[in-house]
Amino acid sequence: MASQLPPGANLCDYPASTPPDGVSSNLVDPYSLAPVVIAISVLTFLIAILFTIARLYFYFPKWKLSDYFVIIAIVFSGGYMGLVFSLSRYHRHEWNVPACWFDATYMKMLYSQGILAGPMFFFSKVSVFLLYLSIFSVDRPMQIAIYVGIIFTTCLNWTAIPLESYYSAPHIGDTWESLLVTQQANHNITYGIIHGALSVVLDVYIFLLPMPIILSLQMTTRKRLQVLGVFLTALMGIVASVVSLVYRIRLRNLQDNTWAQACVYTCVLVETNVAIMVSSMPAASGIMRRHFRQSSLYRSFHKSNFSSNDDGSTNRQTYFQNNNPPSSLLYAHNNSRSVKSKFDRTLSSESLRRPSDLEMEMGEQQQYRMENIGLGPPGEGIIRTIQIDQASFNDTAIK
Repeated sequence: MASQLPPGANLCDYPASTPPDGVSSNLVDPYSLAPVVIAISVLTFLIAILFTIARLYFYFPKWKLSDYFVIIAIVFSGGYMGLVFSLSRYHRHEWNVPACWFDATYMKMLYSQGILAGPMFFFSKVSVFLLYLSIFSVDRPMQIAIYVGIIFTTCLNWTAIPLESYYSAPHIGDTWESLLVTQQANHNITYGIIHGALSVVLDVYIFLLPMPIILSLQMTTRKRLQVLGVFLTALMGIVASVVSLVYRIRLRNLQDNTWAQACVYTCVLVETNVAIMVSSMPAASGIMRRHFRQSSLYRSFHKSNFSSNDDGSTNRQTYFQNNNPPSSLLYAHNNSRSVKSKFDRTLSSESLRRPSDLEMEMGEQQQYRMENIGLGPPGEGIIRTIQIDQASFNDTAIK
């Protein structure tokens, strides 16, 4: 459009592209996607921050590598969002954008957000794989699959920096303004489509990876649905990734780039923030359960429904609720004082250990009879489900 203008024309008086047939340019007060982009980005970012705070609080002070990855992902997400907001005036149809707005500053901002996108995706997606690794590390095939996903994520996202630098920055002797009239930046659009397609594959891989193990766990349907709910949140990321790919493909049209870019930015932020939520959701769920169980409402409900239990049983339930151990195991007990003291020592040592990321939700779901753990003759006692970590239990000698 600009090449067709008369010499000396004021570029701010002309649209950046020719509008479609039957549509007129509006450079004064056109419809803009900026409010939608800001609302969705801020909402998902705030939720991701809340989940991250809950995660860090839940695991403090025993933070692991995955916790630091989430912190870095939040920082990159906030920086990327800031750049997107600085481009808010471009979040409209291109024929409603004044041609003078496309300058060196605009190209530099596009380059900056492209550079941030790769590391942002890397830290957010790898944090999910590290969550899986802390849960399924005992399963060798799963462990290999997780490392394959980490390697794939690393190669996919860190290659964005050199490619972005080659295609979206001026070469030696060129200027930032020259990128507006050359075809150099168009090659980056092609890479963006390839990256978007591989990101969809990666998100589907992340979503499906734990499903076979989760579905095979020996737990009630209600418990299985609760665990699946943690990972089903990843579906939001898949949807955002697919929509982002659609608009990346539309960027090749070169007729309405600004509108398509606004949609891509929004989907990128949603995809990143959802990954942060998924990796932090087990810890947030553990905090909610812990504080809810200690609330007066829960205690009143529990007392009214289990008031028929004997005093010894009630005391044991209260003890295990307050200590809130992290994974599931069937606890067989009898009325012996010595048996109770042995489990008290087990739980005391267990309370000093940080639970793994999803022990609160899943656990090993292994069933042990009294004769298997040396607590008495077969068939005696009452079987109750409580939270005890198997590794810690084995470390405690019960003689």
